[in-house]
Amino acid sequence: MIFSCEKNTLIGGINIASKALPTRSVNPITEGILFSASNGEVVLTSTDSSLTIQTKLAANVEEEGSVVINGRFFAEIIRKMPEGEIKVNGDFRRGIEVTGSASKMNIAALDPEEYPSLPVIDKNIFFSLPQGSLKKMINQTMFATAVDESRPILTGCLFELEGQALTVVALDGYRLALRSLYVEDAETAIREILPARALSEMTKILSDTDEPVHLYMQKSYCMAELEETKIITRLIEGEFIKYRPIIPANLENKITVDRLDLLEAIDRAWLIVRENTRNNYVVFRFQDGKLIITSRSDTGNAYEEVPYSGSAHAMEIGFNPRYFVECLKNIEEEFITFSFSTPSSPTVITPVDGTDYLYLILPVRL
Repeated sequence: MIFSCEKNTLIGGINIASKALPTRSVNPITEGILFSASNGEVVLTSTDSSLTIQTKLAANVEEEGSVVINGRFFAEIIRKMPEGEIKVNGDFRRGIEVTGSASKMNIAALDPEEYPSLPVIDKNIFFSLPQGSLKKMINQTMFATAVDESRPILTGCLFELEGQALTVVALDGYRLALRSLYVEDAETAIREILPARALSEMTKILSDTDEPVHLYMQKSYCMAELEETKIITRLIEGEFIKYRPIIPANLENKITVDRLDLLEAIDRAWLIVRENTRNNYVVFRFQDGKLIITSRSDTGNAYEEVPYSGSAHAMEIGFNPRYFVECLKNIEEEFITFSFSTPSSPTVITPVDGTDYLYLILPVRL
């Protein structure tokens, strides 16, 4: 195998492929990136068995071939090479020679025949949406997935396609995040759970543009295909929690508040209780058109006032501040609606305009 390309082009491809490298592996072959050069391009593939990323880059291919190179080690070598054209020459038997300007390095390589085969994806079942829209949907929900592996289905986001409405849902037992979007070319109903880790890596590759991403889903795998890159993830098996009955239909109190003002006030109050393992909550009190936020610990205490419009009965509600901050950071609208009934019932947050985003949070017992 012999190919050459600009250093920045090669680094870009390695950075994308490296996102699927395992953090730990007992098999050296999966610590590598499979390089396949042919027809004026080089295809880079990496996998940790549950997540696979394949991307391609334009190159001057003098001799076709394939080889597996330790991904993180190779990335470090290329980053330290001089700027300009990089030439890669060799095979797994004699190793790889990397040259650039007046620099030359030789490294070991592995047999491409030993590299795991990729999942076969049925391309007949798919739908498309803008990359920026999918990225936003993931960012507005993924933070609400569970970290505890004892309930695997909650460590991913549900992708539910009914008619032409795509809904992405995440919940961890204390909160729920839901984002909906109209999808034009949807033909088949879908209800699958994608792992949070795969979605997190996907957001790092997706652009903020209207360029399309095609999603192919089948029984065990989902593939996202965009421009020069394919991201394949194993789906989480199991039945997702029936989330719709969790969302209350009628809430007695409804107020409108400036999102950024609320975010900054909670963030400041959180400082006082951030290091607490117990009583790490903030208290909301509604009084005369003001939302009063307080927190108290051995470190000190905090008092914040945020004006609101609307009506709310006088009461105190305790919340985990992190749950609030993560939600508010992922809403772009200037104002939000805050709806609730009692100090022990779920609270719902939505943008003032539109119904495509909903966040539900359970209060803490005071």
